[in-house]
Amino acid sequence: MADREDEEIGERIRKLRLLRGWSQAALAEAASLTVEGISRIERGARAPRVSTLRAISAALTVPISALLGEEPAGAHGQTAAGLISADLLAVIEPLLDQPASVRATAARIARALTE
Repeated sequence: MADREDEEIGERIRKLRLLRGWSQAALAEAASLTVEGISRIERGARAPRVSTLRAISAALTVPISALLGEEPAGAHGQTAAGLISADLLAVIEPLLDQPASVRATAARIARALTE
């Protein structure tokens, strides 16, 4: 049985996966894992092994420290080893639990604002 820290790791993996627009199947394929394994880790039902964290971090192109929640704020307030700024993450995170159609609409709006 996974503990609270393992649940938090699973939640970070889920958020990073969704930020990339990946399904659990896409992450599983990229990390050479099973969809069931990814699902159990994201739900906090299973504590990931170090080798599994290495595979997931490589697939998501973030350091393991980002999965562990140990990444310090970098230059310009960036988190997850410079993956995304803290301000932008605060805007994006509420969208992660929305249906794909809502996320797609938000992405179109963001693209329109930056063009």
